[in-house]
Amino acid sequence: MRARSRLALAALVTLAVACASAPNRRTAASSATVEFSNQSAQRIDVYIVTETQDRLLGRVEPLTRARLPLPDGVPDAGLIRLAVIAGATYTVSASRDPRAVLSLKQPLATLATQVWLFVGGQLMPLDRPR
Repeated sequence: MRARSRLALAALVTLAVACASAPNRRTAASSATVEFSNQSAQRIDVYIVTETQDRLLGRVEPLTRARLPLPDGVPDAGLIRLAVIAGATYTVSASRDPRAVLSLKQPLATLATQVWLFVGGQLMPLDRPR
């Protein structure tokens, strides 16, 4: 019995050390979404732009509303922006595309609590109704 207790204690200590030494890179929960309302006549591609990458969130058809899931690995610390490109095909660097409309940089928590409206070539955040 005493051997089991020691083994359990050793496993618990090992687990605690492993968790404490793991890098502290927090990321967005996979259930987080960004809500978009496309009020333009063209389909839009929506990208999330971090310090290190531009990632396609999804496409929103004209005159529709969609919830776009955030991809795994998006950091929830630091400032993030959205990029929207209307009527175009996929690009690997949306933030550098001259056709892109960019949001202001803001924390992910703020970005995900807003409804984003794209109309008349403009990108506007609206507070989500409660």
